[in-house]
Amino acid sequence: MSVAVAGMKLDDLGNLVLFDRKNSSAWQSFDNPTDTLVLGQSLCRGNSSLSAKPSITKWPGARVYLSAELDGLQYSFKPAAYTQLFKATAASTNATPNCYAFVNGSFGFPDKVFSLPLAGSMQLMRLESDGHLRLYEMGIPQLELRMVLDVFFEGSGGGKPLLRILLEIEK
Repeated sequence: MSVAVAGMKLDDLGNLVLFDRKNSSAWQSFDNPTDTLVLGQSLCRGNSSLSAKPSITKWPGARVYLSAELDGLQYSFKPAAYTQLFKATAASTNATPNCYAFVNGSFGFPDKVFSLPLAGSMQLMRLESDGHLRLYEMGIPQLELRMVLDVFFEGSGGGKPLLRILLEIEK
């Protein structure tokens, strides 16, 4: 980062924003996801993706990715050439979206790619080391995360479990 940071703020959505002396945003966590998205966060073409290190593989540098692409959300495993594209199930406009947002009830707003259960409390999605994208919700009043949905495999995705893909690739 080439901008001098004068301060930081954690907003109501959980976005950590670093700002300069003019109070302009220099960096924000929502633009740089790692393996987790919270409600209101987006994956945008060309500059953000979720990534996780697989727990079982013969390739030490292997990664699983979920990224925004022209036609939808792309799930990939590298260094193997495995990819799966999840396309929008309902298009809201004729324009091609640059970003796919995680909003209450769906992932892919404005063009819905996955239908999700409505939030009863705080929700997050995490791309995990087994290759699954899971939706979690904060339990009340115990305040523990509980898994609500395996998005690729129980939801509208119908994907193939990563463990099976890895076993096929490594033969």
